[in-house]
Amino acid sequence: MESMLKLTPGFLDSERPARSYETGWATRAIRVAACALGVATWIAVIMQYPSMPQTIPTHFDIAGTADGWGPKGSIFLLMGIYTALLVGLTWVSHYPRSFNYLTVITEANAQGVYRRGEQMLVWLTAASSVLFTGIVLGTIFAFNSGPIVLIGAIGLGVSVVAGVALSILAGRKN
Repeated sequence: MESMLKLTPGFLDSERPARSYETGWATRAIRVAACALGVATWIAVIMQYPSMPQTIPTHFDIAGTADGWGPKGSIFLLMGIYTALLVGLTWVSHYPRSFNYLTVITEANAQGVYRRGEQMLVWLTAASSVLFTGIVLGTIFAFNSGPIVLIGAIGLGVSVVAGVALSILAGRKN
């Protein structure tokens, strides 16, 4: 039991090589685009709020059809969750040295693994932003936003699978 509680070497930030690579332009652009989509979604909510009906869709089935309803003020709860997720993922993506990886971090592979970890989180942020924007647009405009939500959901899955696979491959550099 005691051996199960020990941390593996390289688990803590202080035991890993420092991050020294520079974030690529594409990763920075995707990060900015995800945040811009969040801001645009807030603008749409604020502009549409006065004209929204008192009862709005609050839940959608798998096909994107509304099947739950609530007060229009509930849109701000959804936007709060969206904002917390967007800000949290964006912030965490700047610290790939502290991520848990499925590979041992060494001096030789650290920068490649960190880069793949950062990229995975940035793509997760972008996919989450698309997913939440689809949900919010479907709510405030009362239309079937299922295709937008589906794109976001697929993006989440692809981001995780590709990110984990690429970080494992980057970890093979010894």
